[in-house]
Amino acid sequence: MARFIAVRWGLGLGYAKTVVGAAFHAAEKYHLEPTTLLAIAARESSFRHRQDADPNNTYGIMQVIGRYHRDKFSGGVVHPTTVTENIEIGAKVVREYLTLEGGNEPRAIMRYNGSENKEDYQRSVTRLKKLFNRVAANPAYDIKEDA
Repeated sequence: MARFIAVRWGLGLGYAKTVVGAAFHAAEKYHLEPTTLLAIAARESSFRHRQDADPNNTYGIMQVIGRYHRDKFSGGVVHPTTVTENIEIGAKVVREYLTLEGGNEPRAIMRYNGSENKEDYQRSVTRLKKLFNRVAANPAYDIKEDA
């Protein structure tokens, strides 16, 4: 998976491994599918973790808005995060929204984007999740199949 993400999004392999490892860890911790977290990160930031942005606004690989999710930061204090921390905070948000939406993932994904009516965003995340599921099912997945 990391190699696929590195090639497809033009990232360093080490960084891609960190992203994938963090997504799998957070997914296990919050009972989510790792491909959901990877799809959101791909859609939100193309896996780019800008650290020069204000963490109270959209920030990091998961584009979490700190001022709305203070409770998900360590000690309730919004601060710049590492990639791993940002994915974990994003996973907490996804878990909360899945609970609020009664397990309805499409609605939780729309809520993550800030609106329960952004079906284009939800469809994009779902397409990416399906792509990541194909890659996970076939480690020899040829990136040219999706070119």
